[in-house]
Amino acid sequence: LLARGRYAASAACFRAALSLAPDHAGAWVNLANALHGLTDSAAAEESLQRVLAMAPSHPQAAKNMLVFGLYRDDLDKCDLAERHRTFGRAFGRCAEVRSFAARPSGERIRLGYLSSDLCDHPVGRAMRHPVRLHDRRRFSLHFFAQQRLHDGITGDFRAAADQWRDIGGLSDDEVARQIRADGIDILVCLAGHFDRNRPLVPAWRAAPVQISLHDVVTSGLREMDYIIGDRWLLPVRGDEYFSETGLRLPQFFLGEIPDDLPRIVNDANRPPMFGCFNNPSKINATALALWGRILNACPDSGLVLKYLDHYDCPATRERILGGLVAAGAQSSQVVFPAGGREPSARLLARYNGIDVALDPMPFSGSTTSFQALSMGVPVVTWPWDRMVSRWTAAMLSGLGLGDIIADGGDSYVATAVRLAKEPVLTRQKLRDRLRRSRLCDAEAWTRHLERLYLTAWRRHSTSLTADNAHGEEDEFGEV
Repeated sequence: LLARGRYAASAACFRAALSLAPDHAGAWVNLANALHGLTDSAAAEESLQRVLAMAPSHPQAAKNMLVFGLYRDDLDKCDLAERHRTFGRAFGRCAEVRSFAARPSGERIRLGYLSSDLCDHPVGRAMRHPVRLHDRRRFSLHFFAQQRLHDGITGDFRAAADQWRDIGGLSDDEVARQIRADGIDILVCLAGHFDRNRPLVPAWRAAPVQISLHDVVTSGLREMDYIIGDRWLLPVRGDEYFSETGLRLPQFFLGEIPDDLPRIVNDANRPPMFGCFNNPSKINATALALWGRILNACPDSGLVLKYLDHYDCPATRERILGGLVAAGAQSSQVVFPAGGREPSARLLARYNGIDVALDPMPFSGSTTSFQALSMGVPVVTWPWDRMVSRWTAAMLSGLGLGDIIADGGDSYVATAVRLAKEPVLTRQKLRDRLRRSRLCDAEAWTRHLERLYLTAWRRHSTSLTADNAHGEEDEFGEV
């Protein structure tokens, strides 16, 4: 039930289980996940606090406290920073000094990827081509996989691997020991906050250089040396808290225009339509209030909401409709397409019925924003003062579309209404601009990524300590 987005039903099941076993930590964590899906942040975090009161070092409860905070519209960046500092103090192991043997000159750098998402997943799809394009004269590739799903993309990663290790069933300490035994020079932790990833492996100092990639916020760990973004995700003079030093690519997001991308169909005879295909957990009171105002300002328009089969949940639909209607929309303007989970090409074809995509806040879209742009649909976004909120804005900035990035709630509403009446570009021109951009250049992206890896490795090799690096602006910045 929980995996299928049946949050209300799954919450009822977990409450029933807890009535029989009130000290079952796993049931409390799962109840929190269900309540988070219903965007009942206060109740979700209360459930996690119950776990942490029983077991202060419960890693899943502590991790979920960090993740849930990213979705909340009532926390500022200082609140998020303090949560991550607390996490770092509780789980960091800086006092445990590790020594690593020097890599002989001329040997390839042993590059390790730690992930649970080496499959048909946004992270797996984003990393598939860079892994294939890595310079194997300079790097050997080692994967430490917490995989539950194995598919064709998993096969691509395994085919590229010099070494593949399944780490399911191992503790964080055991995984770190294995990584050290394998002589990994640079450990890259992919999207550590999410899914079944292992964010505490780096706390055991598994490798001399540790890098966070495809995450949306600091790890909170002093043992994590670097985090990779771009100048929009990691502004040079930004004041968001990071325990890591920032490394910057020219453009962080890397997407792929699929071979079966549906053709663009223009229909000038229908009313204007807005759309959002993001996880409904991202759609909070702030987003609903703004979207209700947009629909009220365009009374002949509609809003299409789709995410797998999560909108089949009556409680989710009721919450969404209630928030939109309270802000001035008519319930008849909101469309929940039938069909549940569907192939990518069919989902993308739905954008032919949408004129403007609406980005949630503060947790913005990423893959969904790229998909909308690939179908020629502009995305209206309002980036807040944190990395998790800037993904769509970074893409639009890279495409020269900064004029549709809002700087506040009123601006967000006005921009969406304007675009519904006057498109910034034709759909085909927007798709063509995306196709020619850095967002789709896997070869160049991989070379830039490798230059960051090599610079981080040189810094380590010249004995600059992680403590000296932390808190500094990266001197090599964007390369």
